[in-house]
Amino acid sequence: MGVTVFVEGEEESGSPSLGRLLAAYRDVLAADVIVIADSDNWSSDVRR
Repeated sequence: MGVTVFVEGEEESGSPSLGRLLAAYRDVLAADVIVIADSDNWSSDVRR
């Protein structure tokens, strides 16, 4: 099994380069499974 980790660091600014990057490297970045870990910042002193 091979595992590749891709970290996208422009999320907070709207990911302006992501679309072009994915289009340019489509074959290299092809995957069987994609896991997206995106959530709020968690704090133990904030009621939810």
